[in-house]
Amino acid sequence: MTDKIKKTIEYLFYLLVLLFYVGKVFKAITFLIDILFIFMLIKDTGIAKNLFSKYKELVYGFGIFIAYMLLQSIFLDYHYYTFKSSFETILYIVSFFAALYIFDDKQKIKRLIFVSLAAVFIVSIDAIYQYFVGKDIFGNPLFDEIRITAWGDRPSLSLMMGEFGGLLIASLILLEERQRKIAFLVFALFIFVMAMSGNRSPILALMSSLFIVGIFSRYRAYVIGTLIAFSLLFALAFLNPQLKDRYEAFFNPTTTKNTSYRLPIYFTGYEIIKDHPIFGIGSHNYKLYHPQYYDTIVAKKYKQYYVQHFSIYTPNHVHSVFIDMILSYGIVGCLIFLYILWLIYKQFIQRNEIGLLASIGFLYCITPLQFARSFTLGDAQFITYLGLIFLALMSIYSNIIEQEVGEKNANI
Repeated sequence: MTDKIKKTIEYLFYLLVLLFYVGKVFKAITFLIDILFIFMLIKDTGIAKNLFSKYKELVYGFGIFIAYMLLQSIFLDYHYYTFKSSFETILYIVSFFAALYIFDDKQKIKRLIFVSLAAVFIVSIDAIYQYFVGKDIFGNPLFDEIRITAWGDRPSLSLMMGEFGGLLIASLILLEERQRKIAFLVFALFIFVMAMSGNRSPILALMSSLFIVGIFSRYRAYVIGTLIAFSLLFALAFLNPQLKDRYEAFFNPTTTKNTSYRLPIYFTGYEIIKDHPIFGIGSHNYKLYHPQYYDTIVAKKYKQYYVQHFSIYTPNHVHSVFIDMILSYGIVGCLIFLYILWLIYKQFIQRNEIGLLASIGFLYCITPLQFARSFTLGDAQFITYLGLIFLALMSIYSNIIEQEVGEKNANI
C-alpha cells in the first residue's frame, strides 16, 4: 500500500511540473500530494521519524516560520488573507518534504529532470512561435504587441521560468554526455526566451543570481558562459525598436510608464512599514492598507510621484520581493526566513558545488532585484518552493553520484 502511494505521489510531481504553467492547477495537484503524503506518514510513523532525523533542523525552522505566520495573523487588523497565505505556505512546505522523501534515488531524480526539460522545451517552443507569429497555440496574443505571454494573458513567462535556471545549469554537469546535449538544447531555448520576452526585471534578477553564484562556484566556466550568452542575446534584443525602448529603461527606469508607476507603490509600502516595522501587516494585506496610506500620506508627501490611477485601482502587491517580505512578515518574520535560508545553505549548498549552482533558481525567486512580483502571493510562493525542491534534489543527486564514484574507487 505504501509503495503504491509513494509511486502515485511521484507521478503527481511529474504532472505538477508539466502542468504548472496552466492556470491554478498546481494548487490542486499540490493539495493531492500533501494529502497522500500525510496519510502515508500517519500509516507508517517510521517514515516520519526517518525524515525528521535526516532534516531535523529544517523541520524546526519551517515549523517556527509557520507558527509565526499563524500567531501573527491573530493580532492583525485583517485576518483572512494572512490565514489563507499561511495555509498555502503549509501546502508548499509539506510538498517540499514530500519531494525529499519520494525522490530518494538517482533514477527518480533523473526522470524529474527530464520532465522539467520537457516542460521548459514545450513552453519555450510555443513562446518562440508567439514571438514571431504574434499569438501562441491557444490564440493568446503578445502583451502590448511586444512582450511574450504564452499560455496566459500577462507577460509573466520569464517570471515563471526563472526557477528552472538552476536545474538547467546543474543538469548540464550532472547528466551523461548524450543526455547533456538535450539539456543544452533546452537551456539555449530558455535563454533565448528569457532574453526576448520583453520583461526586464526577471533578466536582471537571474543575471544577478548568476553573478553571485559564479563568484563562489568552482564551475565558473558554466556560469560565466551563461552570463556571456545572456549578454549577447540582451544586445540582440536592441535590434527590435520596441524592445530597445523597454531595455533602455534599465539605465533610466522612470522613462517608462510601467516603471515610474511603481514608484508611488514603493513609497506607499515604505510608509506602511514605518508604522508596522516589527511584525508587519501580514501576507496579502497590502491591498487593504494601500488606500488609506496612498490617498493621505503619499498624496501629500510624494506629490510629484502621486498617480490618480492608484486611487481608483488598488495594486494587489507592492511589486518588490524585498519590500514585500518586510511589509508582510516584519523584521521578526524576515529574521526567521533568513534563519531558514541559513539552514538550507548548510543542508544542501555548503559542501556541494552542484547545490550552489542549483540554488540559482531559488535565488532568482527571492533576490531583492526582483521588481515584478510578491513572494507572499500564492503563485510566487509556489514558484519559490519549486525552485527549492530543484535545489534540494540536485544536491541529493550530486551526493549520490559522489558516493557511487567513491564506492567504485574503493572496489578498484
